Amino acid sequence: MSYKKRIVLIILLAISCSVLLVWMMFHPTATQALSGTRLFVAILLIFCLTPIYPLYLRAKKHPGSRLAPLLLVGAMICFFVFGMASFIFHLSGPLVPLLFELGRGLIVLACVLFIWKGFVRRKQRHIDLMR
Repeated sequence: MSYKKRIVLIILLAISCSVLLVWMMFHPTATQALSGTRLFVAILLIFCLTPIYPLYLRAKKHPGSRLAPLLLVGAMICFFVFGMASFIFHLSGPLVPLLFELGRGLIVLACVLFIWKGFVRRKQRHIDLMR
């Protein structure tokens, strides 16, 4: 299996687990049915962390664009801790919603950095073509 196929498989697995967790949040009957099976929710949360290793490898191979993948890794860790606190430990302290907001902010910042890097590369390619 090629590297691209492995990354696509890992990301699809993480997306499907994340979609299942979001569906569980908006359907209280499913959450109540699965609240006794904390192991199931923990396994789903762990599968949501699977894209961290490919993002880490990308940051390691491309030192010029390290910040955006590392911000995504930080956001995934924030969402993982938020999910563990909410679904597994049923915590409702003031830091739990703060973790969710921090993760969302890190994702927005990483997306802005990815878009900025794309515009810079496109502009450099355009300048190279004009020469």
